Amino acid sequence: MIGRFAATALIAGLVAGSAPTAMTAPAAAGLCRAGEEPLYSCRFGKKIGSVCGGSDRVTYRFGSTAKTEMEIASKPDWSNVRLGFVTGQQGGHQSHIRFTRGDTHYIVFEGANGQATTRPGFTYSGIAILAGAHGGRALGGVG
Repeated sequence: MIGRFAATALIAGLVAGSAPTAMTAPAAAGLCRAGEEPLYSCRFGKKIGSVCGGSDRVTYRFGSTAKTEMEIASKPDWSNVRLGFVTGQQGGHQSHIRFTRGDTHYIVFEGANGQATTRPGFTYSGIAILAGAHGGRALGGVG
């Protein structure tokens, strides 16, 4: 899963033009390629969702080790990638990265419930797929 601040820090470094740095909790390689740093990788049944950081971009891939079904790399101006981080619930948090292709948004997220919830410390992650200019229509997801 994405480390609490690691993915945001790594992607911020990529945007600034610096090389990837080590994560506090490295993810499994998943669908990342040689020379890429795995920021997130999780198995969803027989499929894998991965976010991989390279020297100048971040890439979302979904599929199996035999076949990548979806791949979206950040554009040179990063206009198709957005980062988000929310804190709350007395120690809870959620971070996400959104990749956009056309009118479809692929949102990879991870989080942990805080002390003010019915399940303190519960961790979760997944991928949500939304459509529309502002992501108003859910197309599916895994998690």
